[in-house]
Amino acid sequence: LGLKGTPVLYNGEEIGMSDYLFSDPKQFRDSLALRYFELDKRVMGSAPEQAALVGAHEGRDKCRTPHQWSNTPQAGFCLPPVTPWLPVNPNFSAGINVADQEKDKHSLLSYYRRIMNARQSNKALLQGDYQDIPSQDVNALIFSRSIDDQCVICVQNMSDKICSVQLDQTKTGDVLFSSIERKGNVNLSEKIVMQPYEILWISV
Repeated sequence: LGLKGTPVLYNGEEIGMSDYLFSDPKQFRDSLALRYFELDKRVMGSAPEQAALVGAHEGRDKCRTPHQWSNTPQAGFCLPPVTPWLPVNPNFSAGINVADQEKDKHSLLSYYRRIMNARQSNKALLQGDYQDIPSQDVNALIFSRSIDDQCVICVQNMSDKICSVQLDQTKTGDVLFSSIERKGNVNLSEKIVMQPYEILWISV
């Protein structure tokens, strides 16, 4: 979301929906899944149960399941007794649904809303030029987006380990966005300690 171009979120990405590998061939809707199921049985000689797993894994149904709106029957996608075109991933009852995440300011949905609002509010992130900023830490991805008198430095820790970033600038910047909810100013002449997978956008 800090890069140039138009961001695209796939169905359910904003709430953390995951692939659902259901293995009942009668529920397959993707022709690719059905083809793999039949080929694995006929060519590989697999048992139907094993062939069904292959079809589920290789097909596209797994990422096309109904959107999970709430912790209600059929995840709120449709009301019983209506049966959706594809089965609903049962993890909708474990908080992976819109209604539950709207109540939680620390949810993935809230995170996406914050970062998209930050992007939309800043001209440099919408239209600015991209400039790579070298980093001594291989786990840090750093770049700037700038246009006219606006500049945003985007720092991302791409690893599951803490890393330190030295920007070697004499400026002070304001936190535009932080995945760990940093606040206030950032002294760009000092090392910045980044938590695992942290994202930090600094308006300079």
